[in-house]
Amino acid sequence: MRSLRAELISRKTREAINTKTVRRDAVVIRRFPDGISLRLDEAMEFEKLTELTAEKFRRAAPFFQDAAVAVSFEGRTLTQEQEDRLIQVISENSSLEVACLLEGQGEKGAFYTRAVESAFRHFAQREHTGRFFRGTLKKGQILESSGSVVVLGDVRPGACVISAGNVVVLGALYGTAISGGDGRAGSFIAALEMTPQKLKIGDFKYITKEKEGEGSLSALFSRIREGFEKDGRGPEEGMKIHPKVAYVEQDRIVCKTIYE
Repeated sequence: MRSLRAELISRKTREAINTKTVRRDAVVIRRFPDGISLRLDEAMEFEKLTELTAEKFRRAAPFFQDAAVAVSFEGRTLTQEQEDRLIQVISENSSLEVACLLEGQGEKGAFYTRAVESAFRHFAQREHTGRFFRGTLKKGQILESSGSVVVLGDVRPGACVISAGNVVVLGALYGTAISGGDGRAGSFIAALEMTPQKLKIGDFKYITKEKEGEGSLSALFSRIREGFEKDGRGPEEGMKIHPKVAYVEQDRIVCKTIYE
């Protein structure tokens, strides 16, 4: 019969082994083109999870180059505050800049961030993205930001985004977007689908006829999935979505495709 002391030692040994296993597997980082996926332990206390996330990114920092990336969180449901906290932890413990959050899109979601990355690289100095907004802005709604802003959704006709910095819409821009409100040079507006009612960059305006958009972010996701499932090609080959960026050139607003 085993002694009580031996049983206690055995129990402590098992707990130590389990703790090490949990620590190793509680936060799993996986890279994909233009993005990072974090699989998080569902049961661990959130504060402990943030500590492990910070530790993981500190150790991995030498392998990460300065880049704007998309991040997806998997394995557990997070509140908006918890997502913001984890993004802060990533930024503080690596040279990565989180451009946007992706929800359950994995590598296919990286299509979106290539537009963001190209726009930041070619049309402005790198800066912290500022604020992001998840959801669709409907008629009458106004989103304002003292820095740059990323909208993960559509901007419908009659809705407006106002930013002192840059505006990036990971969806369809059918309403109004205003960037460079503080007179900042080099500001831009980028969107996956660009058919705005009005654009304003600094002191320059661009107005079009009102268009009731039929597209939506979910529709864009569907078209992306169809492009992959049809023949296995990337979205740039299998679809007709052309992200565009608007900026000021020679005292007028020009709008160009970011990539084909």
